[in-house]
Amino acid sequence: MAADWHAHAGRLASYLADNVLADPAWIEVFENAPRHEFGPHGLTLDHSGRIIDSAKWSRRQRLHQSYADQVLVTRFETTDDAHGPQATSSASQPIIVAAMLELLDVEPGAKVLEIGTGPGYNACLLSMRLGPEQVHSLDVQDDVVGEARANLARVGLKPHLTTGDGARGWPEHAPYDRIIATCAMPWIPHEWLGQLAPQARVVAPMSIGALLAVLDRRIDGTLEGRFSAEGACFMTMRTDERQDIERVYSGADNGEPVTVDIDGDVLSDQDFRLWLELCMPDLTIITGRAQPHMWVLATPHGRVEISYSEGRTRMIPFGAPLWRRISTALDSWLAHGRPGRQRLGLTVTSDSQWVWLDEPDSQLTWTL
Repeated sequence: MAADWHAHAGRLASYLADNVLADPAWIEVFENAPRHEFGPHGLTLDHSGRIIDSAKWSRRQRLHQSYADQVLVTRFETTDDAHGPQATSSASQPIIVAAMLELLDVEPGAKVLEIGTGPGYNACLLSMRLGPEQVHSLDVQDDVVGEARANLARVGLKPHLTTGDGARGWPEHAPYDRIIATCAMPWIPHEWLGQLAPQARVVAPMSIGALLAVLDRRIDGTLEGRFSAEGACFMTMRTDERQDIERVYSGADNGEPVTVDIDGDVLSDQDFRLWLELCMPDLTIITGRAQPHMWVLATPHGRVEISYSEGRTRMIPFGAPLWRRISTALDSWLAHGRPGRQRLGLTVTSDSQWVWLDEPDSQLTWTL
């Protein structure tokens, strides 16, 4: 009975091989990685965000849940607002984990720094591929690190773990051949540059547009690369999303409803949403839950509500200058051929970083 999980792990590995994994070494790792040891053992969240007790799962249910292509929430916080419990730590969705590990492009003997230990599943995979002595992982929460250490020890692995600020890296063990982040960030921390070995690579999800950056260290020490075709939604490092919600509804009602000439569906286009986030970093976009065809777009200086139904768009502006900025961004996106994430790249130097369109020397850039 103790080995019954192998069949589940094998099916997960086959699914990943069919969809994202090409490296036979990673396929073998997933076939032998006991993901059920890194899942929740108490209260967790289901797909709808409801609190459930995983301790009541049968062995069969636990294995089914653990080896499905889904996130396993291991920690969460309850809130007093309408947005319900918020996940704070989890074992990420396997297909995203596999895609990022494939992009990491590790070689035998590579030393890896992981930012965001969580329950330790990713550190387990890295340790099985490279050896635990080559894996260094940190998390900002001491209790999370303690739980990960126990999970990893239970499966016979002891990589280097510590509690720390991911933005500062772990300089004591530098240089690293690879850095991989499992939390989203608004920019690449500059302190990482001094901790990278020659020809190092960084794979990190960004909080802008769910971008997944794949960056290589250049001879001059800077980082440069493009964004993966795959998106990667992760919990943002040290960000309180509720502050954005409160800011959105803090504006004064000082406008009259008007009908505007815009395709309401364009706001559902993820490429345009990404373009907006780059052009307007102070912008918050919320899609209505009760009304899926209703959007709120806001900055600290204004707010726009847009409702769209039956081909008609009705805008309620709270500050016309904000609407002009949105319209200008839309015109620019259309003029450049509706570019998506694969036409964008990122350069990181010791004192600045910027996203560029098509080529590093592009005339169109956005500073992060």
